[in-house]
Amino acid sequence: MWEFRRNLILGSVVAIIVALSLGFGIYYVTPSSSTSVSTSTTSCKGTTQVFSNSLASSGFRLDLFIAPCISTAGLLVINADEYNTLNLVNNISTANDWQYSPTSLTHNPCGATGAVGVAIFSGYYTLSNFTSAKALPLYNTTQGFSCTVSAPNGYYMFNPQSSDAVIVVSHSYVINPSLTTFQYETKGYWSSSSNNPTFKNFPQGNYTALAADEWGKVALVHFTVSSYGFSSYTSSSST
Repeated sequence: MWEFRRNLILGSVVAIIVALSLGFGIYYVTPSSSTSVSTSTTSCKGTTQVFSNSLASSGFRLDLFIAPCISTAGLLVINADEYNTLNLVNNISTANDWQYSPTSLTHNPCGATGAVGVAIFSGYYTLSNFTSAKALPLYNTTQGFSCTVSAPNGYYMFNPQSSDAVIVVSHSYVINPSLTTFQYETKGYWSSSSNNPTFKNFPQGNYTALAADEWGKVALVHFTVSSYGFSSYTSSSST
C-alpha cells in the first residue's frame, strides 16, 4: 500500500510539472486581503462529529461532518469530502451534475472550485426543497478575489479507502490538487449589504448545512443554535 502511495505521489509531482509547462490550469483562489475566518480544524479534534453520507453504486460516498469546537466557544466546524469506499484504486469521470448551484457553494465568490462544495442555510430544509434555499454569505462580498478555475475533461483517480485523489487528463497528465475535500470553520456569516457588510455570529434558530458534489450527490445536516451553543443534529442524504 505504501509503495503504491509513494509511487502515486512521486508520479503526480512529475506530471504536475509537465502539465504546468503545457499551460494546464490548477484550481486556486486568491483573496486580495485576509479574512477573519479560520480554515484550520486542528483545535477541534476530538469533538463529536455528526455525519450524513450517500453511497453510490460506483463506490464513492459524500460525507458531511459538522461539530462545535470545544476550545473556541461558538465556532462551528464543517468538513465535507468525497470518499472512495473500495479497497482499490477507483476512477470516476469528471462531471457537472450539481444539484445546487456551485457558484453559491464554499466561502468565496468563486464558488465550488473542486469536486465538493458546502453551503449553510438559515432555516430547516430537506431534500425536497433545499434547491429553493438561499446560501448565507460566508465571505465579505466587497472583498476582491481573483479566481482561476480549470475544469479539464478527464477523471479523478482515488487512492483505496481514501479521499485523496488526483485528476488525470488527456495524455495521462496529472493535475493536483484535485480538491475532493472541504474544511471550514465559522462563527457566523456576512450580511448581504453591498455598501457596508458586517460579520455576525449565528443568531439563535434552526440551520441547514449542505454538501454537494459534481456527480449529483447531496448531504444535509440540520443544527440548532441556542443560548447553549450548537445542538440538535439530524442528517439526510441523496444519491
